[in-house]
Amino acid sequence: MDELVDTAFSCITAACNTAFKVSRGAKPLIKNTTVSWWTEELTVLRKKTTALRRRYRTTNNENLRQVRKEKYFNGRREYEGKMQEAKLKSWKTFCTISDGVNPWNIVYKIAAGKIRTTTRLTTLEKKWYVHHRQEEHNNAHA
Repeated sequence: MDELVDTAFSCITAACNTAFKVSRGAKPLIKNTTVSWWTEELTVLRKKTTALRRRYRTTNNENLRQVRKEKYFNGRREYEGKMQEAKLKSWKTFCTISDGVNPWNIVYKIAAGKIRTTTRLTTLEKKWYVHHRQEEHNNAHA
């Protein structure tokens, strides 16, 4: 029974490998990625804006609510402005660094949508599959 399963799995794997471009040696995906332009100042401003919003929304007194609403919108405006400044500064730095003799550099490719990502078959990336492929590789090179 195990031999039949292994044979069927090998056939399916071979069919997928010929039908799809399989990326080899790609870096594993990092789930909690951060953007390069994020700063500690933005973290503080985000927390401050969240606190201002919470105070504004939970206030029952109409006069105090209007004051807190004003503070919240001013804080949010400051936070969004700093965030836009950081993004723009990061983009300008990126464009300056990648600027060179070649006019078809990475900036052009990003803007034109010319960078393609490969299709990854995540269902075949199970631990047992990797172990099985390593055994096949070791047996082939033994």
